[in-house]
Amino acid sequence: NAAAVGEVIRAGIRALAARHPAIGDVRGRGLMIGVELVADPAARTPDAALAARIQNGLRERGVLVGITARAENVLKIRPPLVVTGEDAGLLIDALEEALVAAGA
Repeated sequence: NAAAVGEVIRAGIRALAARHPAIGDVRGRGLMIGVELVADPAARTPDAALAARIQNGLRERGVLVGITARAENVLKIRPPLVVTGEDAGLLIDALEEALVAAGA
């Protein structure tokens, strides 16, 4: 379940990256997922302020994520092991809403 649902989440976030250039990279294994946020997609300049805005936007939508990395620009997504594909869709929708609200 962790591998399958994790891949669904990563694929959904990669699809968001096509519409939101502030998503610099999506990486992870199983349900451990990192979403790098950047100010300049070409230079991959870390954007800690955007990460904080998106983290708060997700919290307002009922999704709790952390922030990690030296530059504090990577969303750390660690859903519980019982997460389902339906839950993954809710996460992706909330992330897109938070990205739009944050101006990303």
